[in-house]
Amino acid sequence: MGALSFFGLLFLGAGPLIIVFLALVARKSFLVLLGLARLSTHVLEQIARDNTGSALTLADRFSLSLTHGLGHGVVHTLFFFVSWLPFSLGDGTLYVGSCPHMSYYLVGALSTLGFAALHTGSMVVALDGWEKRDMRQGLLPSGAHLATALLVR
Repeated sequence: MGALSFFGLLFLGAGPLIIVFLALVARKSFLVLLGLARLSTHVLEQIARDNTGSALTLADRFSLSLTHGLGHGVVHTLFFFVSWLPFSLGDGTLYVGSCPHMSYYLVGALSTLGFAALHTGSMVVALDGWEKRDMRQGLLPSGAHLATALLVR
């Protein structure tokens, strides 16, 4: 596979994460910093009340949840896709036995894309459930993640 395939697979697997980051998170520098710091919503709520006298808005809470989920998706993408993608630059390619017309790297890009969406969306659902103190909603994403992980061989 050549450089064209490499970059095509890279943009397929990591492109949507980059777009979401640039469109929603990067516009607000505090989200980037908080995504790196991993502060809980309750700590941020207290900081907002102390500094501005008002609580976080619903949009702020959603942005924080999205940032945390996006962080999980980015880490998953880096460890389980981008780390082995340079091997696709070699002289041959690997194909998946169960689907011989799809390369191993294409299957990896699509799987990474699915898991990144799962991580991002489930973090929004989980943090909303934890904030509402609804244990079923808070634990539903963990159960969905476990079920999805068990489906992958």
